[in-house]
Amino acid sequence: MRWICVVALLGACGDPATDGEVTLGRQQVLGYRIDPATTLTLSKGDFGVTNTGVGRFRLIWTGAKEADVLTGVLTTDGQFDPNGTSPFGGKELVANQADRIEFRVNPSATVNGLDLVTSEGPIYLDLARNAERSSTKIAFMRSGHEQVSTYNPVAIDVR
Repeated sequence: MRWICVVALLGACGDPATDGEVTLGRQQVLGYRIDPATTLTLSKGDFGVTNTGVGRFRLIWTGAKEADVLTGVLTTDGQFDPNGTSPFGGKELVANQADRIEFRVNPSATVNGLDLVTSEGPIYLDLARNAERSSTKIAFMRSGHEQVSTYNPVAIDVR
């Protein structure tokens, strides 16, 4: 009888690879496994992150006001491909290193972003709007729905 209870409890816990927040990567940061190759409308966050292919991510953001300044540090367990790092929209200042990307942007009202390629996931995001980290929202697609991270910094990998 005890064996059946243990099995029932373990089954109720779910699969950490697909359920909720998980600890990811060598840095052991809490984060999420997001849907592969999805689009994101960014209706719930300041920043959004999507997967655009194997090892490829797109970080997107919008600016509510011209005076907004968005800053961030991206790291990875692998290395970023400098040829695969490409900003678009807005006025970006991006500093690339093999395992670290830092940026500071004044976004336009349209969607702005940064495409990046890493040799190994996850990617770790540490982002702020107007130097405020705690209220910065990071959106992503998971199980077909847009969700917002509870954490910042946060780890992101693909399911």
